[in-house]
Formats: sequence, structure tokens, C-alpha cells
Amino acid sequence: MHRAKKIDIASVSSEIVALSEQCAQDEATSANFINIARMMIEIQPLHNMLINSKKGVPAILQVLPHFRSYNGAMIRQAYERMNPSYYREANVKKVFSLGLILENQTFTVVQDEHVRGCLRIMGRLSRKGVKKLPVVMPLEVEEELASPLIRFIPDSPSALAEQLARYAAYDIENFQKVPPHLINQGESFMIYAEGQIILLGTCSVQAIDTFVKFFNVFNYKVPSSLVKLVELIEIISYKVKQNSSRQSVNVLCAKMIESMNANCD
Repeated sequence: MHRAKKIDIASVSSEIVALSEQCAQDEATSANFINIARMMIEIQPLHNMLINSKKGVPAILQVLPHFRSYNGAMIRQAYERMNPSYYREANVKKVFSLGLILENQTFTVVQDEHVRGCLRIMGRLSRKGVKKLPVVMPLEVEEELASPLIRFIPDSPSALAEQLARYAAYDIENFQKVPPHLINQGESFMIYAEGQIILLGTCSVQAIDTFVKFFNVFNYKVPSSLVKLVELIEIISYKVKQNSSRQSVNVLCAKMIESMNANCD
């Protein structure tokens, strides 16, 4: 039996360590939300130490378990603290709505329109010179194309456990970890990362928003298949970046910003 790794927190003041322990013990109830959010602000130096020390997702969640709480609210708040230029009126819903007009024959089986719009943006950014996609793609092809962002599992009691077992087997057989992604089960969304599950509730827009912010908050390298999508959202919606080193991202950003500005006139 393996013991959980002890986290070295010697570089953080004893007061912050004590506060983090108190925060971790508080139950994630609606009555405790404001107090937990306040404590998470005060223990930000501990969070900074963990990510600067390149601690993994399990280690960070061990010390700061409320990153799992409140459908990812503490992740979203931490992202805003870590990015002072974050646009407080960011609206990713508009971005996904515009995405619906891209490749309008793709991902038609995806019922949630915001997930579908996001997938179409990701598809457009990953085309790499392919001028036209098939009018109708087989379901298994679309599921594979969607998998870097989201994977769909049956809404049954054993489905999640079975999916996690497949991931564990993949990690062992391939000597590498399944990259972080969203899981959709019924109406619920969650983040999977390094064997950990973070429940995000039933709002698809909020789930994708939290997932994009997850990488910064956990200092996790964005998978190559998601880099362009994350950059586009950070440029158009969050405004924490002005442009990308990737021309395809800049071109699509310009088109989508032009459309959004026209709709506002």
C-alpha cells in the first residue's frame, strides 16, 4: 500500500498553513461559501508554492480540496486572481454561440448546443489545411475528434467507475497518463485529471469555462490538441492575451470578434 506523499510546505508561513488546514476541514455548504472563498484568497501563497513546485493534481487537491467544491467556483476565482488583466465581464457563451455557424454539419449528434459550438471551433482550428470536411461524419469519428475536450459516458451507476478503470489500464499499458478532459454523463459535467474527478454541475458553459481555467490554476501544460482552443478563449473572452503565435488562431479570433462587434451595433 502506497502512502500519500507528504507535501513540503516549509516555505509558507505557519499562519497560512493553519488557515489552509481550517479551510480544508470546513464543509462545502452554501452557508460556508463566502468564508471558504475568503480563506482561499488568504492562502493563495500556499497555492502558488504548490504550483511553482510543480506538484501534481492529486497533491494540490490533497492540500486544497475545495478546488473540488461548488462546481469549480474556487478554480474560477483562483484563475481571476492569478490573471489580473482578466476581463470581468467575460462571456464564453457568445463565443460558443458563434461556433455553431462553423462546420454546421459536424457534431450534430451532440445535444448541448454550447458544447457543439465549442467542438466546431476546435474542429475549425485543427483542420490544418483541410479545406472541407465530409458532410456527415460517422459517430465514432466525431467522438474521437471530440475526445481531447469531452468524452460522453452512459448515464448509468457503473459507467464512471468503468471509465476510470479503463483510464487506469491505459496509464499502465502506455506508460503515460490520459490527458485531462471533460466527462459528460447525463446532464452532469466533470473534469478528469490524473485519476481525479472534479464535479462541475449541469451547466455546459460553466463546465467548459472551468476546464479552460483548470490548466492555469493547476499549472498543467495544455495538451497540444487543446492549445488553439484555449488561446482563442483567452484572447476573445478572457482578454488575458492579445494574440497568438499561431496564425490560424489569430485569423479566427479576428473573424469572431468582428461578428460579435457587428451584433452589438
